[in-house]
Amino acid sequence: MLGEGGRARRHGFKGVAGRSGVSLTGTAPLGSVGRRRTDTVTGNHVLRDTSFAKMSAEAWDAIQRVHLHGGFFVTRAAWLRPRAGATAAWSWRPPPGRLYGNLGQANYGAVKLGLPELVNTLGIERRRNGIDVNAVAPLAATRMTGDIAPPELLAALPPAHVSPVVGYLLSDECTDTGTVVAGGGQVHWVQLFQSKGVTFSDVPTMAEVADRWAEVTAMSTAVPGTNPVG
Repeated sequence: MLGEGGRARRHGFKGVAGRSGVSLTGTAPLGSVGRRRTDTVTGNHVLRDTSFAKMSAEAWDAIQRVHLHGGFFVTRAAWLRPRAGATAAWSWRPPPGRLYGNLGQANYGAVKLGLPELVNTLGIERRRNGIDVNAVAPLAATRMTGDIAPPELLAALPPAHVSPVVGYLLSDECTDTGTVVAGGGQVHWVQLFQSKGVTFSDVPTMAEVADRWAEVTAMSTAVPGTNPVG
């Protein structure tokens, strides 16, 4: 962003799991790219990995507080700022592997899949203000991944591959809202899809559901999922 003539401001928080640790004052943007004011929210990370059978309530709550509650408090601190006609973009960071489930991380996965849904809802709420909201699921080697993946795999995942994607999402050219997976030279758009499904004219029996289950689960004609009531 800086290389393209943008500006950035860093805000340090004492903690993100409670409302007392997060506040943003004033009206200056957290950064800018081109004509666009950009507020970039980066995720905070702690891990309490264990199988679900062995997971304590404390291990579940710790992940909820830092990742989901932290996501609320940090995002809301920035969210309240641009109502005076400014254009902004947010970027959140749920790791890609946790979007699809991962052994020993039921607590982490449950929270991280919640962040893209937060992004989708915020995008709907601020669409009329011209504000885009995106989540970036980065696949990159960091200090936290040093002991959980082979060195040859980590060597192929430099963070530099993620930065241009974040920069584009915060640029004037991007007008999308959603979740992107980026890392190792690959960039993917992630979206919930639904099958064409079936429609029963009356309450079906279990046998009737079973008879048409192949149609229910057929994804060859799947379409992006939408809110059926909104």
